[in-house]
Amino acid sequence: MYFSRISRTIDCFIVGVLLVVGGCVSSSKPQLSVSTQAEALSHFSLKLLALSAEDRSEAFDHLQSAIRLDPYEVKLYAPTVALALDLKRNDEAIQLAKEQVKRYPDLLEPRVMLARVYALAGQPELCISVLKDIQDDFSDHPEVPLLLVRLYHALGENEEAIESLRVALENQGDSDALLLVMGALYLDSAKSLGATEEAKKSIEQGISYLQKALSKSPDNPAGWKQLGLSFLALNRVDEALNAYRVARIYAPKDFSLATQWLTLLIKTERYEEALSACAVLAKETNTDAEVWLRHIEDTIPKDDRVYLIRYLEDQVLTLSKPPAYYINQLGELYLFSEQYQKAELLLTRGMELYPDETSLNFVNGCLRMAQKRYEEAFDEFEKLRLQDTESGWCNDPYFLLNLVVSAQAIGNEDVAFDVLSNSHTNYPAVLSHYIRLTLNESDSESSKKAIQLMHRFHRSNPATTETLYFLMLLQSGVKQYPEALESAKKVESLSQTNSNSGMLNPLFYYQYASLYERTGQLEAAEELFLKVIDIGDDDPIVAAAQNYIAYMWAERGEKLDEGLILIQKALAGDPKNGAFLDTLGWIYYMQGRYEEALEPLLMAGEIEKDDPAVFEHLGSVYLKLGQRDQAFRYWKKALTLDPESKRLIELLKTNQFVD
Repeated sequence: MYFSRISRTIDCFIVGVLLVVGGCVSSSKPQLSVSTQAEALSHFSLKLLALSAEDRSEAFDHLQSAIRLDPYEVKLYAPTVALALDLKRNDEAIQLAKEQVKRYPDLLEPRVMLARVYALAGQPELCISVLKDIQDDFSDHPEVPLLLVRLYHALGENEEAIESLRVALENQGDSDALLLVMGALYLDSAKSLGATEEAKKSIEQGISYLQKALSKSPDNPAGWKQLGLSFLALNRVDEALNAYRVARIYAPKDFSLATQWLTLLIKTERYEEALSACAVLAKETNTDAEVWLRHIEDTIPKDDRVYLIRYLEDQVLTLSKPPAYYINQLGELYLFSEQYQKAELLLTRGMELYPDETSLNFVNGCLRMAQKRYEEAFDEFEKLRLQDTESGWCNDPYFLLNLVVSAQAIGNEDVAFDVLSNSHTNYPAVLSHYIRLTLNESDSESSKKAIQLMHRFHRSNPATTETLYFLMLLQSGVKQYPEALESAKKVESLSQTNSNSGMLNPLFYYQYASLYERTGQLEAAEELFLKVIDIGDDDPIVAAAQNYIAYMWAERGEKLDEGLILIQKALAGDPKNGAFLDTLGWIYYMQGRYEEALEPLLMAGEIEKDDPAVFEHLGSVYLKLGQRDQAFRYWKKALTLDPESKRLIELLKTNQFVD
């Protein structure tokens, strides 16, 4: 490698010498000796080599050497200045730009470079000063107005940009390019004004400039699109749609423009026009109508999907053999709207018409899942898995998730395990979504099956921390707290061994701490909750930890003052949290501040209407205040919510409310 690099350097040097000897010199700069120019080109060549080796500092040094040897070579300055800025050597970048201006005072480009360097170096005042000089010294140059506008805009000086452009329009006449930029500037200025009358006026001025520009050069789809957006900002929907229609006349193949126009139709509830446009859009953009129908489905409000359903129903009923994607999409819509009988009839017909269309089998499998006909669902999904070489379904995470869930539902753990094992590297979300679905079901049988599967998965992937974490969540969900605690300990140990610090976040430690609390190990729980508060930012997890530990202390009647400080911090960020208000009220109760306890507990009762603990606490407070009727009312309400509570039954008996 070393020899080849030296050889390349020599080759570059020889080429440089040949170019110089051959007369490749600028006629506008002082002539240097052949040896001096050769040395300058050698440094330029060495710069290229340094860049190829990703040594930017060395490249910059070689460029500086080349400039010192050949200070009138204009082409050397731009790359040298760019490298200086990239290396955060701003002072050197500014000095180089100044030197070029000094050597070429009558050229525009060096001045523009100096202005840009000042802007990039964080010296906007000096940049503006240079811009004003450019405006004075090059007022007749046709490119100056747009250059100035771009630089002023980059500095956030919209008023200066507008004024500069106004002068240019007066001097050069109504150029369509300048008018378009002026319109865009007024629209941009409106963004910073918020929903004010000034913003509205700024948009209207922008519209007038855009309209004037488009009257001169109507074949500008970007201009029409900008005009459409401007009308939308003023809620002039019909004019916005018309502007988009004109834009599409000049750019019918523009997929992005077509998408925006269709979205606008949907957002303005012009559903029938949007649906009828799908075939035209498909033809013009060389796509399938399915693309546009899917876009409508994704964009239209769920309550209005009935329009899409009617359109597809008309197509399916009218055509003797409707396209498979019509049947597929309509089947999905029936499924999502729980019209299972219609979905079944439609998909049966579709699979008869298109026996090789696997997407119909997939939707049919999803339908069976919704109907809890898991055997049939599994059969459909397994059929697709086995012919994967043709269909590619095993590269679809949603398909894999459904296959795992259906396999687990019928007790086929082997298939579920194989799918999770084979997909985990490329599609880890399949496992996490399966766990989430299981936890959301609140079905202890499903959770126990998932626990068994996670044990098996972990045995085959012992270094996978997330499997243990999911196991912890599942065990906690079915109240296997000692087992969940052991899983949490393994998560912490394995994460530390694997340097997987991302897993050891405030949420994990909050869950870990709660498991210690649920297994009666209160000191360990307290230590971890305090760790959450210490390592977490001001987020909901920290507030939850503050509440949890404060409530723990209140229940034990200890550290009440410390607990009060913590729960007040939690409430500062979430003042209407029912659980937090309950804790505050209960701390006041434990401190003997019964009158103060009443207000937060009543507020908590309004928020947490199904939490028996809140109403138990209210009953206890009213009893201390001597209001036995109210105490009985709230304890009875708590017992209605938790009829098996021995504590509530004992309270009622002890206070002679029941025999």
